[in-house]
Amino acid sequence: MATLEEIHGFIEQYCAKGWNLFPIVPGASNPATHNGFHAAHTDVEKLKKIYMKRYNIGLATGKVSGVIVIDFDMKEAEAWQLAEDWGFPATPVVRTPRGGLHFYFKCPDDGFPCTQSAIYKGVDTRGDGGYVVAPPSTRAGGRCYEWADCEEEELAGLPQSVFDMMKAYRERPIRAADGTLIATDTDGAITLASGAVGANQTLVTMAMSMRSLGFTESMMRGAMIAAMPNIIPSSDRVVEEKEVERIIKSAMTKSVGAHTLARQIVKDSIEVVFDGEGDQPTAKPKTKTKYMDSELTFEDKNPGGLIGMLKDSMLKHSNRKQPDLYLAAAICAMGSLIAGKIVSDKGGWPSVFMLGVAESGFGKDTPRKSLNKYFKAAEFDNMGAGDFGSDSGFVEDVKSKPNGLIIIDEVAHFFSSLKGNNVASHLSSLPSTIMKMFSATGNCFQGKALKDRNKVINIESPCINIFGMTTQGKLHAVMSSAEVLDGFLSRFLYIRGTKTLPRISHDASNELDSNIVDAIRFWRNEMPLNGPVKLTHTDDAELLMRDLAEHFDERWDEETNPISKVFWTRAYEKVMRLAPIYAASRDPDVTEITVEDVNRAGRLVEKMTMQFIEDVANNVSDSIEQRDKKDILNILIDLGPMSVQMLSRKTSYMSSRRRKEVLQDLINCGTVRYAQVESNGKMVNGLEATGTTL
Repeated sequence: MATLEEIHGFIEQYCAKGWNLFPIVPGASNPATHNGFHAAHTDVEKLKKIYMKRYNIGLATGKVSGVIVIDFDMKEAEAWQLAEDWGFPATPVVRTPRGGLHFYFKCPDDGFPCTQSAIYKGVDTRGDGGYVVAPPSTRAGGRCYEWADCEEEELAGLPQSVFDMMKAYRERPIRAADGTLIATDTDGAITLASGAVGANQTLVTMAMSMRSLGFTESMMRGAMIAAMPNIIPSSDRVVEEKEVERIIKSAMTKSVGAHTLARQIVKDSIEVVFDGEGDQPTAKPKTKTKYMDSELTFEDKNPGGLIGMLKDSMLKHSNRKQPDLYLAAAICAMGSLIAGKIVSDKGGWPSVFMLGVAESGFGKDTPRKSLNKYFKAAEFDNMGAGDFGSDSGFVEDVKSKPNGLIIIDEVAHFFSSLKGNNVASHLSSLPSTIMKMFSATGNCFQGKALKDRNKVINIESPCINIFGMTTQGKLHAVMSSAEVLDGFLSRFLYIRGTKTLPRISHDASNELDSNIVDAIRFWRNEMPLNGPVKLTHTDDAELLMRDLAEHFDERWDEETNPISKVFWTRAYEKVMRLAPIYAASRDPDVTEITVEDVNRAGRLVEKMTMQFIEDVANNVSDSIEQRDKKDILNILIDLGPMSVQMLSRKTSYMSSRRRKEVLQDLINCGTVRYAQVESNGKMVNGLEATGTTL
């Protein structure tokens, strides 16, 4: 391992070459900065201060540093042989900890794209919008990046063979899954799609494709402007032209394999039609379907990894089995294990709130018992309290366990304790405190101390996971539009247990799985030295996230019920939070979020949201008016006659207009009437209940 003095020497050497550097998480290859390689610079003194801690060295590739790296992820002997076959000239070479090689070349004036296995299987290019880990960085286990050859050599120009292979890659035919020819090359597929998909989507995909094919900014600009008359209505042209620069700027910092992208565009957006005259196809827009209207797949319900192991173990521990509820609990438990240790490049912190619903005696108490045993066996004190006497009590509990797992046995009782007319302020503010805590992941939360309400408690990056359970009847009994419209319940993912009584299983066991205990201990001890490890989305995962964002927005547009709309507004955020949990579950050494992780998270969020709307939101929305009337009437019955001003305070969750409408209906039907009431020693206009029921 290099000494601090040696690391500073390498920094000076690299900066002298004009190479832009940024810190990498020690022992890993993930950026240690929130904005990744965009934070790279050549200020030696600033870098030396940063590298007083033992970060790995990240080198931003492409035009910014004048460096292109050809990355051979294979055995060293095979890499050297390919380099010789391709006519690589003498140039600096780095040996990687995994036994591969990095060949450093001079960046062409027009730049060069990042690609993955495009020119050859196992050979990536690191250019504009990319980075590499530079010597003397180390990986877990002490293996290091080291200069293998020609360290003092000047960078050679990129050999012609690489340009030729890129050209061949670009010209490969695009075929459907059944082998049907869609387009003779990538450009043809992009052109084909351009006539059938939306204007903005076409411009974005064109820009990203052209960037990955090595187009310069001026070439991209010219091609996009030339294509615009054919794909954009004239009424939108001025607006869209203003978007071109923004789209190009975005595309220059993120590359997607054009061949893969072209196939994806055709697959997802258009239907290829052959007219019988040769192989030249035409295209028409594909009818868009719901992202997922069916039941969750077997793989969704049995995801494998640590989540799957926890779920299976809970099934073994239970006499009456609720697999869907146990899946939700396992996800929350996994989220608590990686909380504060992993985050996605989109800011997706692994903090989720789950609400499980099943009838009493149906097996919904198993997660609390099972997970408590596992955490105790792993000597991991990470289970937070499920009962809170006040908002300050909740804050104090999270302060002691900022990444804790909180299981609430009967969440309906919890809700009902916050709804009465005589609820103290320290309880009534608990929902808003929980909402603020949910939104504070990655930031600093400020709350009030338990013993001294004037004292402020700061919690850095709280990342809690909550799993609450109740019965459907109890949930409906305490539910009102206020809990939904204020955003409290919309932060929860809702999962429904079986509606019929599960049969008793006679093979239930209390035995703990030692592999799960070991996995929990691993995450207990896993604490990055310099903040959470940032997982990057693969190119396909990035595209799917964009599709999901558009899809959930469309779901919101389709809804006419304001209650249902609230749930769709938070769907995308929930996918961002779930995806890194799935990724870490399948691989503890994870470095990226795959399309499978996003797909699974997207399907789960959609299904849970649809269930919530069906079981809860519709129940609430059908009786919003009736519930508001009952709320006002119960206040006047419980607390007696009061001034209009006092009633407004007690029903602050209603808008002024809504309150006036409800009061007028109550007066018209004779259940409420105007009256003179005492307020601060004076008689003022007020309201009282007449004793007539609704």
